[in-house]
Amino acid sequence: ISDRLVKYDDRSAQGWYMKAICDNSVGNFAEAIEDINNTVKFDPINPSYLVGKAKLEIAAARPSDAKATIAKITEVDPTNAELAALNTSVSALK
Repeated sequence: ISDRLVKYDDRSAQGWYMKAICDNSVGNFAEAIEDINNTVKFDPINPSYLVGKAKLEIAAARPSDAKATIAKITEVDPTNAELAALNTSVSALK
């Protein structure tokens, strides 16, 4: 389904997000990060997408990228319930 959404509208943030979830679920982590980057390119202030991006970056051991994404989440949604856990997880990568 995600491939169809992106095929019909390659600017569909939801399509790219679904594609990232699918790629992540089958272990295509590099592709999942590319997909999530497209997601936030088309919807850059959606906290759910940004949290997903940070989680993928943490899982891929990309602390610099994750910190930048967490900073963006803090900017657009400073009371986001996921922030504490994300900060803890990224700190563990050092």
